[in-house]
Amino acid sequence: MKIRKLQLKNGYKRFHDLTIDLGDEPKRIVALVGPNGCGKSSVLDGMLFHHNAHGLIGNKGHKDFEYHSMNRTPNFDYQNVIIELDQGQYSAVRQEKLKHGKEKTIFSFRSPYRYNSNLKVKQSRATNDIPERVNENETPPSII
Repeated sequence: MKIRKLQLKNGYKRFHDLTIDLGDEPKRIVALVGPNGCGKSSVLDGMLFHHNAHGLIGNKGHKDFEYHSMNRTPNFDYQNVIIELDQGQYSAVRQEKLKHGKEKTIFSFRSPYRYNSNLKVKQSRATNDIPERVNENETPPSII
């Protein structure tokens, strides 16, 4: 499943109205790159805020509108984050996955750099295309 479009609306954190549109055929891996303080983490927080509204991951620290709303607007909620996936709107995809007990498989976030103090980044470069997995039980390719 791939994210097609993400919108952070009505003053979500630092953004008045941000739309990230990855087109009709989004790629399998998306990287957010930019200097400190430009909003990379806020984009991911928005996705988790929307996802957490359904009680899937939890709300560490019980973050509410004071944390998520730029203007600390009371009742500011997950509906200020709109997520469109290649299979449809987030809520419709979640309902379909819920029928099969797979509602926790909508997102996969990986950020080893931030959470692994042993990782030392020495180089960043383009790689060859990463092949799509044919079977969900297949082991994903390694990236070095």
